[in-house]
Amino acid sequence: LGGEPIGLVVVNLYPFGATVAKGAPFADCIENIDIGGPTMVRAAAKNHCRVTVTVQPSDYPAVLATLAAGGPDAAMRSKLAMKAFSHTATYDTAIAHWMQEQLCEGREKVQPLKYGNNPPQKPASVDWPWPVLSRLIRRRPRAHP
Repeated sequence: LGGEPIGLVVVNLYPFGATVAKGAPFADCIENIDIGGPTMVRAAAKNHCRVTVTVQPSDYPAVLATLAAGGPDAAMRSKLAMKAFSHTATYDTAIAHWMQEQLCEGREKVQPLKYGNNPPQKPASVDWPWPVLSRLIRRRPRAHP
């Protein structure tokens, strides 16, 4: 198509968490759910072998310092990609939890289990709102050798 390759993607997602935290009305919270931003972040992170993605302003100075020498090396791009995937996962989780609270739907604890992975944890089986998916996902824990 004749365009130049994209080498740097910098994204600040809509402030969904801050909007919810200040007690904004439902419609305002919905309006502050970023759709395109997470898509660009994930696409750039997936292609981190040749694209640098930055989602945290605290990383800007380190990235800027590398630009004169051709940009971040592979190790830095990998680290930034990991941060980007973590950032979008946290963002999506916050939205999902808020939506469940608002609409009273989603996952529900349905049955306590007798054991978990670590002593301080309180394990439970999780039921999903879709019966078929619930049957497919629910598995009995297996002991490790």
